[in-house]
Amino acid sequence: MNNDHFQQEQSAELAPLRLIPALQEHEERLKELMKTANSYVGALKRWMKACQIGNVSDMQKAMEQALKLSQEIEPRTDEVKKNWQFDVPEYLAGAWKQELQSVLMENYSLRALVDENGNLISPPVTVRAQPDRSALLIGKQRWVTLHPEVTAKNLKRLRDRLANAAVQELLEALYAKWERHKQPGGVALLRVIYEDLAETPGWKRENSKSKFGQDLYALDRSGILTTRKGARCKLILPSGKYGERDIFTVIAEDGKPVRYYGIRFQ
Repeated sequence: MNNDHFQQEQSAELAPLRLIPALQEHEERLKELMKTANSYVGALKRWMKACQIGNVSDMQKAMEQALKLSQEIEPRTDEVKKNWQFDVPEYLAGAWKQELQSVLMENYSLRALVDENGNLISPPVTVRAQPDRSALLIGKQRWVTLHPEVTAKNLKRLRDRLANAAVQELLEALYAKWERHKQPGGVALLRVIYEDLAETPGWKRENSKSKFGQDLYALDRSGILTTRKGARCKLILPSGKYGERDIFTVIAEDGKPVRYYGIRFQ
């Protein structure tokens, strides 16, 4: 085996799984199978029409054509079925994220980030893989339609619908915790607020520090900064002395880090 051949094989092994081209190739095979199936249906229709008008000669021709095509359909169907060798659990173990991220950026100019748990976050929606079920979990919705373009469209729709409602809900929760934890000068540490919220059973499981940071960024970008009681929010960026554990860092759409430290209401 020469080096060029070895490198080609190695590149193929290292190439990430991509669902879109696999589906497109399979669809082309199905189109060819459909041509045979349509021809078979056409022969049956001619057979039926000849029967209805009593054209025995045409009936015989249609019978023979239908029989021939029927004998082609089963092996071709089996061939197309065997052609589908895509490993969905392996794809959902990781490669799905890169493909979905690409579609979100190309189709909607949306940046989706991977958190420390390996989930994909497009604020305020978190997408998790369920390889054992051949599904994704978009928010709390089980999603089995895995085509990245269909998934991206649904994610965008859900993201837009939830964004404003989620931002307002977060703002109200932050205001309630700010009143409890504000320091002299009116600033409350976001880390303290996060730890307080995390005491609610099950809350931290759905809200990692990374996701909380993304939620803060979504709030910052939304323009929805006034509570129902009329208190206006200001997110405080770190300055002076601070501990890294007190900082929530996110990556903005332009790829630059944004860091949040505290919050104040007026």
